Amino acid sequence: WGPTLAAALIKDVASRVDIPVVAHLDHASSLELIFRSIHAGFTSVMYDGSMLPVEENIANCKIVVKVARTFGVSVEAELGRVAKGEEGESAVEILTDPSDVVMFCEQTDVDALAVAVGTVHGMQKQEANIHLDLVDAISKVSPVPLVLHGSSGASSEDLRYIATTAFSKINIGTRLKTVFTEGIREILKNNEELKDQLTLLKMAAPRVKETVKEKIELLGSGNRV
Repeated sequence: WGPTLAAALIKDVASRVDIPVVAHLDHASSLELIFRSIHAGFTSVMYDGSMLPVEENIANCKIVVKVARTFGVSVEAELGRVAKGEEGESAVEILTDPSDVVMFCEQTDVDALAVAVGTVHGMQKQEANIHLDLVDAISKVSPVPLVLHGSSGASSEDLRYIATTAFSKINIGTRLKTVFTEGIREILKNNEELKDQLTLLKMAAPRVKETVKEKIELLGSGNRV
């Protein structure tokens, strides 16, 4: 879509509901894309410098924060590295060191921090080895809300516990994509004459809605702002 069309669509949908809506740019490693997205109307951006040396990650975060503050946009950053990239590319896991968290936040002035505690992007089963001791240690020292990426692979028990700590944003994407695509396969299998893609999408969408409701309930996020 590109940031301009995406922001326009999100704004229109947001205008129809009475709850706060965030237009968030996730896992952007390009400063140009981040600035274009801010200009287009995104209200939150994530600069992902996890593949870079920490010093370069910090330097780029500072630039993003300085620009974003001017437009009232919040900034999320990542310290450490989740074991697989957002697009499924191979990445060596680097668990976040609690002793680096305060330094990173103070130097960058970010609003939220994504950390690596054992999750993996793109996991189809809830079998991630979450380091709950690390969750606790980082929660105790972080001066900003924490973010957990790759949460589709975390067990319900781990997620329920993590939701009681300093982790305030828990990303669950793979599970929603899987529910959607599996729903489409089942619908097409049972409706071989179906040709209209809009009807197909409308039939599959409720499955995603129900999964979202389940996760909201699991994380204790219902009726909260």
